[in-house]
Amino acid sequence: MKAIHKSSLREIKNSLGRFLSIFAIIMLGVGFFSGLKVTKSAMVTTADQYLTEHHLYDFQLISTLGFTLEQVDAFAELDAVDHAEGAYAADVLCADSDGSVVVLKAESILENINQLDIVEGEAPQNANECVLDARYFDASYIGTQIELSDDNTADTKNSFAYSSYLVTGIANSPIYLSHDRGNTSLGDGTVAGFMYLLPEGFDMEAFTSVYLTAPYDAQIYSDAYNDWIDSLKAGVEDMCETESMSRYDSIIADATAEYNDGYATYQENLEEYQTQKEQAQQELDSALQQINDSEAQIEESEQKLSAQRTQLEEQQTQVQDNLTAAKSGMQEILAGIEQIDASIAAEQNGLDTAQLTQQKQALQTQQEALQAQIDQLQTALNEITAGFTQLENGEQQLQDGKTQLEEAKAEYTAAKKEADTEFEEAQEQLNDAKQELDSAKADIEGIEKPDTYVLTRQENVGYVNFENDASIVEGVANVFPIFF
Repeated sequence: MKAIHKSSLREIKNSLGRFLSIFAIIMLGVGFFSGLKVTKSAMVTTADQYLTEHHLYDFQLISTLGFTLEQVDAFAELDAVDHAEGAYAADVLCADSDGSVVVLKAESILENINQLDIVEGEAPQNANECVLDARYFDASYIGTQIELSDDNTADTKNSFAYSSYLVTGIANSPIYLSHDRGNTSLGDGTVAGFMYLLPEGFDMEAFTSVYLTAPYDAQIYSDAYNDWIDSLKAGVEDMCETESMSRYDSIIADATAEYNDGYATYQENLEEYQTQKEQAQQELDSALQQINDSEAQIEESEQKLSAQRTQLEEQQTQVQDNLTAAKSGMQEILAGIEQIDASIAAEQNGLDTAQLTQQKQALQTQQEALQAQIDQLQTALNEITAGFTQLENGEQQLQDGKTQLEEAKAEYTAAKKEADTEFEEAQEQLNDAKQELDSAKADIEGIEKPDTYVLTRQENVGYVNFENDASIVEGVANVFPIFF
């Protein structure tokens, strides 16, 4: 043995440089190997501390119908659940200050779960503020506005309380441990980053998901932790299914009740429309009948007045002719009396005065009779003239009646047109209401039973990728001695 030692020492002394080089290589290899062997453990321990500090969820519950606050409170009553919080989330096209449009995953800030790690700036204090993904945005964005793009659908826009949000900071989220931010149906199909808002920054009827934490004294990725989550998952899944169906039943019941109320209102309006239309038609028919009756009366009166005028004209002609004849006879009588008076005065014709006086008396008797006839004829003529005056008054009344009739016709036409227009509009409104009711009924019938998903950390891409990365380092450590 001594000889071997002496030989070894002599060989080392003779090749000290090579010996020291080999020794250094061995030391470096051992150190590198030792580092690789503990890297996974160190990575997992660090991640465990980080995720525990920021309270990464243990379960994420998703339903296609969403969840109510009451249901979130019900999940909080589950055994072993420490916190349960409802969250809002939506993929949205956003335009930043330079006008470029990217797809961001907008999520609501929770009080006790998935707490953010603010890198620069501060957390939002108002509903119109947000923080951005620190991996893809820098501090220069703080103080700028993130605008919702006009290319978003109406449903997406209506999911937010504001059209733009003030950036107050940049942050990391325990949900996103890797570079991958997920896929989307918007834009180029890739989510560029996340933005977190206060819950009031959203305008949604229900939470899109519920996060649960179920603390357990075991390190992440360990069999103990995985077994613990597996032991809880079945109960969480059952409750998630139950609550989702409960919400489905509630939505169907509420929608059906609203539909029934709407249908009852539609029926009331329809009956009122039919009643009012019938009453209006009766009133219009009555008005039209009055117009027709008045028109007939006017036509009859017109015929009577025309006949009266003809009769008066005939009577006037006859009386005028008789009066003219009487006056002509009166002139002859007066001429005869004048002649007799002249004869008496001149005692002409050989007639004695007595005979002339007798003739004069006879003519005077005729004169008196004829004057009485003239007076009667003049009275008749005056009566005829008065008749004409009455006739003209009647004709004026008839003309006034015609004017009133035309006004009544115009009023009837206007009233009928107005009624037709109003009832056409009412009919259109009723038709629109019926279409809305039919559409609502179809929507109710089209509401599908919800799909539910209970996700653990094992479905989180960043969480799984981190374990894979740590395992790759461990795998390198395992094969390193072979190459070394």
